[in-house]
Amino acid sequence: MMKFFDFADGREKSENLVIAKQMIDEFEKNIEGVIEMKCGLNVYNPESPKAFDIVIDSIFHNFEDLENYKNHFLHLELVDFLNKVREKTQYVDYIF
Repeated sequence: MMKFFDFADGREKSENLVIAKQMIDEFEKNIEGVIEMKCGLNVYNPESPKAFDIVIDSIFHNFEDLENYKNHFLHLELVDFLNKVREKTQYVDYIF
């Protein structure tokens, strides 16, 4: 989950959220090892101080595939973008 700045990199939050979602939506079909990846934008009460703006839910077969994703050039491009527009991030990597 990520919280974006209201204005960053010359754009409003809403524009940066759309850019991030478009980038993330390409990962499932373009990065080997990603079984499923969903990206959602907060549409209910986004102004709450407890709310985050965007969430990524992803499934990988194993940690090797997760590492492949983390080091893939498309993900690294996203990270470069996010470093300019996000205020904070919270995440959990878990297994069943």
